[in-house]
Amino acid sequence: PTGNVTADKFLKVASVSGSGTTGIGQLSFADAGGSNTPYFLAKPNAVQTTSTNTEAVVVFGDELLDSDSCFASNTFTPNVAGYYYIFVNFSFNTTADFAGAEVNLFKNGSRITGGTVSNDVSDSVSFSYIVQMNGSSDNLQVRTYVGGAYVVHQGQTAFGGYKLLT
Repeated sequence: PTGNVTADKFLKVASVSGSGTTGIGQLSFADAGGSNTPYFLAKPNAVQTTSTNTEAVVVFGDELLDSDSCFASNTFTPNVAGYYYIFVNFSFNTTADFAGAEVNLFKNGSRITGGTVSNDVSDSVSFSYIVQMNGSSDNLQVRTYVGGAYVVHQGQTAFGGYKLLT
């Protein structure tokens, strides 16, 4: 290769020809790594209360990170296609035991994963998931369903993710 090598570079094979144990080829310097963008991290900025036996979109009003402005209106819509690592931590409490609770991740309006707990005054659900996104219209949202009215803990609830290098 021509030019000077710098940090974070590697040799890339551009072409190879030949047969058996003999071959010739072209090498070039290439950049190592890539970008884990877009990424985001959001949490509630106010107490959220819901009614008994009602599905509700979790309101994430405080964007702590949003690299490419892809998080808005409680929804992540990445502008780069690829695989994404997504995580959810949801903490809540009620005034009495409840029949059960679900915290779910929805892609384009359909549930793709989630977690459940049952019959406790205060609890939390955490999960992570790798999901493929098309980089244009695919979107993710967190929704809950609880068999009793509840209050979301602001400081212990979060929704975030980032693009994986592939």
